[in-house]
Amino acid sequence: MSAVGGGGVFVSYRREDGSGTAGRIADRLVGAFGADRVFIDVDKIKPGMDYVEALTRAVESCEVLVAIIGRRWLTVRNKDGRRLDDPRDWVRVEVGTALARGIRVIPVLIGGAAMPAQEKLPDDLAGLVRLNALRVRHESFHPDATQLVTAIEQGLAAAPHAAGTVAPANGAPTRPARPARPARSRTVSPRSRSQAKARQSDPDRVARLFDEAERIANAITDMGDKAEALSCVAAAATAVDPDRATRLLDMAERVVDRLKKYDRKSAAQRVARAMATADPDRAERLAYTIRDEYYRKPMLGYVAAAVAAANPERAEHLVPAIDDGSELEPALRAMAITDPDRAERVANTLTSSHDKERALVGVVAGLAVADPDRAARIADTIKDAARRASALSCVAAAVAATDLDRASRLFDQAELIARSDIWGKYSKGTGLHGVVAAMATVNPTRAELIAITIAYKPEKERALHDLAVAVAATDPDNAERIAKTIKEGPVRAETKRDVATVIAAADPDRAERIANSIAIKSWSESGKIVKAAALANIARTILLS
Repeated sequence: MSAVGGGGVFVSYRREDGSGTAGRIADRLVGAFGADRVFIDVDKIKPGMDYVEALTRAVESCEVLVAIIGRRWLTVRNKDGRRLDDPRDWVRVEVGTALARGIRVIPVLIGGAAMPAQEKLPDDLAGLVRLNALRVRHESFHPDATQLVTAIEQGLAAAPHAAGTVAPANGAPTRPARPARPARSRTVSPRSRSQAKARQSDPDRVARLFDEAERIANAITDMGDKAEALSCVAAAATAVDPDRATRLLDMAERVVDRLKKYDRKSAAQRVARAMATADPDRAERLAYTIRDEYYRKPMLGYVAAAVAAANPERAEHLVPAIDDGSELEPALRAMAITDPDRAERVANTLTSSHDKERALVGVVAGLAVADPDRAARIADTIKDAARRASALSCVAAAVAATDLDRASRLFDQAELIARSDIWGKYSKGTGLHGVVAAMATVNPTRAELIAITIAYKPEKERALHDLAVAVAATDPDNAERIAKTIKEGPVRAETKRDVATVIAAADPDRAERIANSIAIKSWSESGKIVKAAALANIARTILLS
């Protein structure tokens, strides 16, 4: 149900939807604000206390409510139907009471969840969709949790403490303001002071990083590579500097338009990959200027993946034009988070068994956290060994936090299936790569032991890439070491880019050093593309952290 803090922080969550993550977040908040201001209901509501009365009193007296939203927050059901449709549902009461009384509400998305659409919420929770949400991810828990603490501190500082009343939203009755508390003194360490000083210079650093990324992109002589680099920088700038993003996308598209027929198709595809995250409408228009479906299908796949979580109907509308399991897998993974029935139905419309099974891997990956049993049943229908191994590994990773024994059994089964693949080292490597990617956050040591046994080099390098990125937030030293085991080339460069992006919030100096170590060869400009993207990604992460 909930964690509360009288006059402090109230954390609302569903036990069926991320209680482990909620507990971890509450522990982090206790460390920041003290146990007297943040507590878990099962710990703080003593035997004999009226559970309903205690929770009601707590939510009415809090200053900040943190609403933890996982993939099942919207859809958890009981025998009478969807829980959120019941006016007595306590998560609905908690959040609705806070919204009505003008209490600061901070939505926190976990497990890959997306903000619920307004039409799927009861009227008293409609205001939730207008609030800026934070995301707390397993692979970057510490910097994400730090960002949440900062947001709560701002909310507590803004909360009224003087005598008088608090003016709530929506014309709800006013509530008396609480008397001011004595300020809690904190000893500020030299390290904290240095970090604060570093944060003060972040705007200058961010501008410098974006400028350097743009300079590198503009220095590229190959026009197709230049267009790709400009669009990568634009994608990073979209959330923090939309004017720069629009200007760079304009430049990238003008470059593409000047290219000859074959070069234009290839460049347009690469630009669309980055453009889809920044401006999916524009990426879709660009895709339909390409007649060759070999290039057009992946371009539309990027668009579908970008919109699937928030607008599954639009993503489904693109499916006939894509009709390829490989290109649809990312879109169906995103769609399955918010609309699993639609995602499974779309996958089953594909006529080729190869395409259907590849698409179902995406459905399993998106569904596994919210409904691992259903995801496991879908995985068991997949006949191809590599894809089945990947799907079962996604289920294993999803259940690891609550049922480690089941996760271990599923990982063992997945690895055995992948190693028994009779179709050669490519197929076997694909299956083992899928196992490593899912296992990386659960058991990185075992994942690395599996990765180094992959005989097919491209899959081995990709597996090591995924492993390094997965451990970067919690063990950056290990992430850098793994990156160095990959032979110098595109995958190693991309690994450095993605590791730097992950650790930038916690250690921007280190992130920038890693990005600047990306090799740029005189005979290839791919390193410049990756380095430009890395610097821009770091800038975005710093500004958002």
